[in-house]
Amino acid sequence: MVKGLSHLSKIEVCECNSMKEIVFRDNDSSANNDITDEKIEFLQLRSLTLEHLKTLDNFASDYLTHHRSKEKYHDVEPYASTTPFFNAQVSFPNLDTLKLSSLLNLNKVWDENHQSMCNLTSLIVDNCVGLKYLFSSTLVESFMNLKHLEISNCPIMEDIITKEDRNNAVKEVHFLKLEKMILKDMDSLKTIWHRQFETSKMLEVNNCKKIVVVFPSSMQNTYNELEKLEVRNCALVEEIFELNLNENNSEEVMTQLKEVTLDELMKLKNNGVEILKEFLVFKI
Repeated sequence: MVKGLSHLSKIEVCECNSMKEIVFRDNDSSANNDITDEKIEFLQLRSLTLEHLKTLDNFASDYLTHHRSKEKYHDVEPYASTTPFFNAQVSFPNLDTLKLSSLLNLNKVWDENHQSMCNLTSLIVDNCVGLKYLFSSTLVESFMNLKHLEISNCPIMEDIITKEDRNNAVKEVHFLKLEKMILKDMDSLKTIWHRQFETSKMLEVNNCKKIVVVFPSSMQNTYNELEKLEVRNCALVEEIFELNLNENNSEEVMTQLKEVTLDELMKLKNNGVEILKEFLVFKI
């Protein structure tokens, strides 16, 4: 059965309220065929959509993983909460589009060495209430073809990219092809822009309740490729571009911006708009 899945080009699973896994290998088949460590490859899969799956723990698991996910210990969360949703058991080498929506048990999407979605171009994550972050900084290099990133309604997510321990410093890697980012209805997100996003041409931010500065001064000169910027309904936003401007450094900041929309930003400082006019050079 599992081998036959390699020919699928599209998978869409929605509103299955008791489903725990998409693919499950039982104990007998694993033992008899000695395939416990064999990777399941979806070689032809181009599109994967998983929506409104309240009890889904993993994309794929075997007998042991399935039963460990049910165990609870004193003062310890369930096994599923510390296990990546996509683990080393599955591979999607040609996946182009991934949508994860209303997966209430989703706490971690990938493991730290995940490299099976290298051709992914579009990623949409919506209403995943257990996610605190989407990528680790070491994981970015596994998504070199990502062009479209959309995140919404993830109430406890504080960062899109989480930083590694400084004692474990690694070379910073960027998304090479990222073009469009949409972030909306995020209650806890504290940081919008990361250096890894510097190729992005379009950024839409809507109803991100804890954002104070969209582009902090530490990110100066990392948004030079941005052409369209839209910031709406962000109650705490005081500045769009925080620039390091002083007597010794008053150079204009070059951008490709052609369209800027600012709406319902009640705390936006006047100098935030003035900076847009005076110090940012728009190429039209």
